[in-house]
Amino acid sequence: MAKAKKLPSGSWRVQAKRNGEKKSFTAKDKKTAEWMAVQWQHETPSNGAEMLLRDRVSLYIRSRRNVVSSVTVRTYEGYQRRYFLELQEKMVKDITLSDLQMAVNELAANLSAKSVKSIFGFFRSVMGEDMPKGKVVLPKIYKQKYNTPDIENGKRILEAVKGTDVELPVNLALRCGLRISEICGLKWSAVHEDYIEINNVVVAFGTEQIEKKPKSVAGERRIPIPPDLKEMIDRQPQINDYVVQKSANAIRVEFSRVLQKNGIPHVKFHELRHAFASNMALLGIPEAYAKAIGGWDTSAILHGIYEQTYEKQKEDFAKKMHNLYG
Repeated sequence: MAKAKKLPSGSWRVQAKRNGEKKSFTAKDKKTAEWMAVQWQHETPSNGAEMLLRDRVSLYIRSRRNVVSSVTVRTYEGYQRRYFLELQEKMVKDITLSDLQMAVNELAANLSAKSVKSIFGFFRSVMGEDMPKGKVVLPKIYKQKYNTPDIENGKRILEAVKGTDVELPVNLALRCGLRISEICGLKWSAVHEDYIEINNVVVAFGTEQIEKKPKSVAGERRIPIPPDLKEMIDRQPQINDYVVQKSANAIRVEFSRVLQKNGIPHVKFHELRHAFASNMALLGIPEAYAKAIGGWDTSAILHGIYEQTYEKQKEDFAKKMHNLYG
């Protein structure tokens, strides 16, 4: 892959070659310049509709290999191996709207609506302008109902995990809003006296643990921590670069076991982050600060997915309204 060079003006330029042809690309940042060059080098030829969809998928993945994360590339390769297999043996120009709808219907019989949407979106991007005209009906994604622990259950959870292997992960999720990938990716070098830095994550891909940067700028942040949480971190054995040694799956399994042992209603580990967001709303923390603390990109994600209401607090507020004119 051609490498970008910084110009005296501060811009970045890449000089790329394709079949003997040379072309220069300039952008404000290095990544964009290199992405433009890769797109041009591997862009779908004008007769792309004459290609097998399988070959078009391979070309699409190759054109993005150096500009998206390794996890994303592996996800694309997994889609190619497992889905739309019959369609991949057809010429792109011969794929009809009916073909796509039937393929989607088969996926919907075995996968969640969210998964179907992601897989179809990938193949739609691969086909680009050669997508047949019309609309493919996708399964409806219903708003998920979360079992977010309220404040009282949150206290019970914190008490139950004391002295267990998941005490630190649970505290980081419930009290600091960390994602499980951020917990697994927390390094000793990112731990300071009264704050931690989130600048990388560890995600699981099959049995492999992959370290990568957060998927958005908002994910990189500094989070203040109280003294007791700093002490909890300091008690962890310094075996390698990482503070937490358990994998994400091991944390989830142990967390579920602790809840069951203590008679606490089942809560998914990620719902601790939902509780963190909901508690910030309950405390009246301004939206801009809540987004910055939790690492959310948009208000829609924060409000539409993470913030929930608690029954007790809802009743308390309703009673205040009852007494407003009293």
